[in-house]
Amino acid sequence: MLVSAVICATVCLVRLEGQDSCINFDSSSLTREGGWIKVAVSYPNDYTNRLDLFSCSDLIKGEWRLVLTAGADLSAHRTEWIDPESLVNPVRFYAAGNADITPATDPDGDGLPWAREVFFYRTSPTDADTDADGMPDGWEVSHGLNPVENDASLDADHDGLSNLQERQFGTDPSQADTDGDEMPDGWEAMNSLAPDNSADATQEDSARDGFTNLQKYQMGVDSGVFVTNRAFGEQEVKVTTPSWRGP
Repeated sequence: MLVSAVICATVCLVRLEGQDSCINFDSSSLTREGGWIKVAVSYPNDYTNRLDLFSCSDLIKGEWRLVLTAGADLSAHRTEWIDPESLVNPVRFYAAGNADITPATDPDGDGLPWAREVFFYRTSPTDADTDADGMPDGWEVSHGLNPVENDASLDADHDGLSNLQERQFGTDPSQADTDGDEMPDGWEAMNSLAPDNSADATQEDSARDGFTNLQKYQMGVDSGVFVTNRAFGEQEVKVTTPSWRGP
């Protein structure tokens, strides 16, 4: 449940009850410093986690920004932040949450803390795959994908693997060549190679014709195709070309 405390006509402080109930805004949380708003967040003496602070100007749009991630100052038991937008935006909202991943802050186990899911990513803190596209929210966020839009079938890096297939193969959907062996992830997968292991680039391919997998890719032929002309010319199929390896 969200609990809010209206401090003045134009500023509101918000916190999460339960998951982050030990993080508090109080009557001294907001002060003016040179016309700017300074926000202070307090926490218990034994609190050793990191804090996230969020700001927003329009609750209808719900466009919260993650403005600060800081370790707890155990000597002061407070974290302070001066809002640079408070002079130009007359209406301001603030929220705070635990930035660390614990069973309490990440109940769905997707790698995102509760407060970031609610305020920043707008994902469900109790559903590891908010958009039901087969990719966990945390994995999508860490790889630059959209956790609230089904983008499983897209190919963000144009390597021949969909985003979902990249997740299944353990490759990076933002890098066409995850293992850096000069062979695209999709080509490696289609040729029964390991797109997350660069060692197969220098290995002789399955045709056993003296060429490596990388050389076969550079020739423009599949691994497993027997090449008779060492000048990369005439080709003879000696073995069946490999089929899709699958994740």
